Amino acid sequence: MTWKIHSWSPDDGVGAIASPHFGPLPFHATANVDSVRDFRVGEAVWVELDGQPPAFQVRAVRPFCQRQPPNTQWPPFDAINGHYDDALLEQHTDRTLQFWVGDCCKHCTPNPGRVRFDEVISTVGLDDDIVFAAPLFRLASPEEVEANHLVVSGGTKAFCIVTDHGQGADGPSIFVVARSVEVIASEVLVPPRT
Repeated sequence: MTWKIHSWSPDDGVGAIASPHFGPLPFHATANVDSVRDFRVGEAVWVELDGQPPAFQVRAVRPFCQRQPPNTQWPPFDAINGHYDDALLEQHTDRTLQFWVGDCCKHCTPNPGRVRFDEVISTVGLDDDIVFAAPLFRLASPEEVEANHLVVSGGTKAFCIVTDHGQGADGPSIFVVARSVEVIASEVLVPPRT
């Protein structure tokens, strides 16, 4: 069942949720467990409830897609973000990272997208066992650069790959500092996930 924001007051942090079957149900600021300040009416949310219908009590409300730091969207990544559900680390050398971006596997996506980082200076959080489900590619925020001790200088940029985006809380982030990035979108794209 899909729950959506029915009403929202950013001033006092209270609102209401509704589904096609129930609601609206009010929620208090304590249910906004991620301290989101910019819920939108009609936005799909994850909800935890106590009780039985129709006397539900809202215990937690979370955005379906976690908010990203301001000013971290990078237009070249728009060609792939939201179009694919999976990514695989396809090439990993001392100076290059290349990700296959598609749905399910190479057999199911004959025309995948790709993201290639060249002249890689450093990476943080890249683990051989990491699963790149529902990836979101973006710039790293200044706070993330500082927190991860990334050195960004001499024409390099700091990037972030968010894993499990759009399934409640995001998964671990990977940070890459590189001089250049090439984004290759598939010739056939599905509409972006919302």
